[in-house]
Amino acid sequence: MANEEQKEHWNSDEASHWVAHQLRYDTMLAPFGDRFLAAARVSGPDRVLDVGCGCGATTVESGRRAASGSATGLDLSTSMLDVGRRRATEERLTNVSFVAGDAQTYPFPDGRFDVVISRFGLMFFDDPKAAFTNMAGALASGDRWAFVCWQDLVSNPFVAVTGFATLDEEILLGGSGTLDERVEFLRDGGMGRAVLAGADEATQDRAVTAVRDALAPYVTDEGVRIGTA
Repeated sequence: MANEEQKEHWNSDEASHWVAHQLRYDTMLAPFGDRFLAAARVSGPDRVLDVGCGCGATTVESGRRAASGSATGLDLSTSMLDVGRRRATEERLTNVSFVAGDAQTYPFPDGRFDVVISRFGLMFFDDPKAAFTNMAGALASGDRWAFVCWQDLVSNPFVAVTGFATLDEEILLGGSGTLDERVEFLRDGGMGRAVLAGADEATQDRAVTAVRDALAPYVTDEGVRIGTA
């Protein structure tokens, strides 16, 4: 394992938040998964590698689409991989598997996969050249990649994504629910904890109130629906 800092991060409270709020995250990110899996043309006998698969939503969906093939999810987080395994078992997807590892160094068999996919999992390499070289060796000759990756936060009201083309989507921030629930979801997540770390209680309260006021115009009957690009 080369990326020890990320391994530690994704086996900490950050992973616990993703596990506890799995459905909320999956609902929020579903539009991106649908778009990039369509771009990847996952189907039939494809052998799919899902890098940074987290709790396994895109791995499981790849297993459904590649019904006569396979889908392998790779991630650093053991607790999130356990969720993925449980989901695959519940859906009786025997062609879906999950392994713990770092894409920079994992000993993939040469030409093992037809498609490499990643939903927000390619941003965490401490040596991107090594990671992409290693993953390229795992791809059968001439086959394909598809991924989505966050842009800088300044570019959007919330976040922005780009793959091999720009995506414009609206998302339900933290899934469906009330404004107060969405604000608490953001406060308890990794970014919220990082931004508020070290601030006194009064400062934290002012920040949270400001976030609530900023999100109020985006409240709908479904939840907080906000744009990305």
